[in-house]
Amino acid sequence: MRLSFIILLFLVLSNNTFSPQYLIWLAPFVAFLSHAEAGLFIGASVLTWTYFRYWGDVVILSPMATSLLIVRNIFLIVLFLIALYKLLKEAMTRVI
Repeated sequence: MRLSFIILLFLVLSNNTFSPQYLIWLAPFVAFLSHAEAGLFIGASVLTWTYFRYWGDVVILSPMATSLLIVRNIFLIVLFLIALYKLLKEAMTRVI
């Protein structure tokens, strides 16, 4: 499950466009995440919803809108790194 989540999250992060429905693709995996990981995902979802609720229909370079997107992207990158670290840690313990 974790590997599927990591692959899907990587595809979402590396895509040249980001649409809110991409987070819906990741939502089923939240049940398998730790509390910290789920918190990061929920935070990213709330920031995405806030951005698209207030600024999503037009391209605005306001500081608030840009800040929301930057923080959302940081949340998702940190979530990816934590999930990848845990996957590698589990794999190493199985090898040993």
